[in-house]
Amino acid sequence: MKRLYNLLFFILILFFNCKKESPTKIENVSKENSINYSLLNFDEIYFSTNDIVLNKWSNYMELKELIDQFNIKRFDLIIENKNYMKRFFNGLKNTVPDILNQPEIISRMTVIETNFMKFESLISKSALSEKEKENNVKKINKSFSNLNFQIDKVIEKQKIIILQ
Repeated sequence: MKRLYNLLFFILILFFNCKKESPTKIENVSKENSINYSLLNFDEIYFSTNDIVLNKWSNYMELKELIDQFNIKRFDLIIENKNYMKRFFNGLKNTVPDILNQPEIISRMTVIETNFMKFESLISKSALSEKEKENNVKKINKSFSNLNFQIDKVIEKQKIIILQ
């Protein structure tokens, strides 16, 4: 009988101590700071707002032009051109400005390189439908946008460190 009272007492304490106010406050805070990713359209490319750093990085500008060519459906630059792509991405990684030479930037460039190489392999060895080409270009756009997001984040972090 004493066990039953202890169990009931424990259940009552548990029941009355659970407040609904705390989760609501947490939800409100998280809603204010969150990004609504459903509104982002990865058909479009996010470009970095740090033109001062990026305009001096010629390989980045070349990558941007290459992606612009893909978006107007000009793929002749990569067809059966794997050696050029390897040299290009090695050069891109080796010429990263010091402020951006961070693992998070290098990893985003590796993702772009992987997407490019996969697309080059597919487009060189088989006839892709327009839909498949479009899907691959969207992947490249998404990875390039992620690189640009990361560039902005790294530069913003550097500015915060300088201000402290």
